[in-house]
Amino acid sequence: MASTDNMLAALKRERAGYVSRGLAARVAQVDEEIARLRVEDDPQTEDPQGRTATPPQQTADQGKPAAKKTAAKKTAASQPSPPAE
Repeated sequence: MASTDNMLAALKRERAGYVSRGLAARVAQVDEEIARLRVEDDPQTEDPQGRTATPPQQTADQGKPAAKKTAAKKTAASQPSPPAE
């Protein structure tokens, strides 16, 4: 990613300036930002297409067609019928 490369290059120049002036606290802050950008740019740390690494847990009733059909029938039966015209 070109924008990340540009940011890293700018941060390295900024860091060199702080080192030459002896500003250790600012050097540490820039080092943290460089580390953060490198982690974000690492393709191994990204989930494919934004998906989570582990699938969500299913409850006992999920995935059972009979349970879904029964729930749908109960819902339909509890609703009043439309008036006849």
